[in-house]
Amino acid sequence: MAEPKSAVLPLDDASICPTRTSERTSSQDIQDLGAILWYHGRVEEVKDKIDPVFLYEITSVAVQGLLYPFGVKDPELEAVGPGRSRPVILIHGWGANRGCLYPLRWYLRSRGFDRVFGFNFGSAKSVEEIAELLKEFVEEIRKCCDSGKQTVDLVAHSLGGLVARVYLQELGGAKHVDRCITLATPHYGTYSSYWTPTALGRQMRPESEFMARLNRPGKR
Repeated sequence: MAEPKSAVLPLDDASICPTRTSERTSSQDIQDLGAILWYHGRVEEVKDKIDPVFLYEITSVAVQGLLYPFGVKDPELEAVGPGRSRPVILIHGWGANRGCLYPLRWYLRSRGFDRVFGFNFGSAKSVEEIAELLKEFVEEIRKCCDSGKQTVDLVAHSLGGLVARVYLQELGGAKHVDRCITLATPHYGTYSSYWTPTALGRQMRPESEFMARLNRPGKR
């Protein structure tokens, strides 16, 4: 009976020996590595040229665009009664609506502020007209929270801060508000408003009569 022959594999076979590769494979690897390094270098070059502030602004606009549909319709105010904290009213900025401040609303609620409301307004009105609407909204909030003698807090973004100031300084709102916080509000105007050819845009210009009146000594 013939003995079975053992199978002997050649040690120099490139298919099983990882220490030996063909010249074609080595050349391809070098080309691939070169392409990766070139791409990485280009990415780093582009990243160095992009202003972080620009990226932040683009991201903010994108987030606002996603949240905008959720704040189009005003919810009906219901009696909620006294809570653990003063009512907080969020006032959005130009071209936005209450939906754009939802992340802030969720954060405040997670921190124990159980009565947080968003004030909606259209940007086609003047600051004074919007402030009149805010005055009515504050009264509605005080009633539904059963806080006729209680003050509220205002948190206003951008244009909303100017609306809050008119309400506080010119419409008697100071007696109903305990604290007013403004975020990125152009208190002395903004040159960006020159891109807005509307009555509201003209009010927000640094040299406007509205800005001069709002910041007159003794009125702030």
